[in-house]
Amino acid sequence: MGPNPTSSIFLYNNLELTIPMNWKNVYFIFHAPDSARIIKEFTRIVIEGFNKDNLILTRVVGGSSGGIEGASKDCFKAQKNLLVLKDLDDVREVISLDKLFIFVPPQYALKGPINIPEVAAAIKAEKKIAFVFGGGKVSGLTKKELETGDPVKIIDRDIGALGSVAILINELDKALKDGA
Repeated sequence: MGPNPTSSIFLYNNLELTIPMNWKNVYFIFHAPDSARIIKEFTRIVIEGFNKDNLILTRVVGGSSGGIEGASKDCFKAQKNLLVLKDLDDVREVISLDKLFIFVPPQYALKGPINIPEVAAAIKAEKKIAFVFGGGKVSGLTKKELETGDPVKIIDRDIGALGSVAILINELDKALKDGA
């Protein structure tokens, strides 16, 4: 029995971790963050915590722009991709996405909860998928921006971008592992 072509083995502190390689077409977008610190935390969760490949920062202005340097350094060290763009329209221009999910507070989730098995199947099929998380106290997304994708929620509580991205990745990792 040979190696599984859909996964890769990484050694970390003598622990053997199997990481699905299906995530190469999945993009985590942090939109309109309100501080450099929250950019650091989001990067830590997506890149360091869950070892995902692609992080995009959009509408980073003012004091939060100081977080770009730290995110860039963390992504470079982890050999991950970081893209900084003006807005969500630029994301669509640069990457031909098959699906764009926008995480919003539950009361604005017009599409309801995200369908984890459906998204996991799309990841396995190597579809280009992006998840947008608003980085402000309020989501930071305009009505026009909400129309660029499917407004969804991960749970019925407003837990912010950091909680939402952690739960989403964990649930998708489990679904991909169970369906492997």
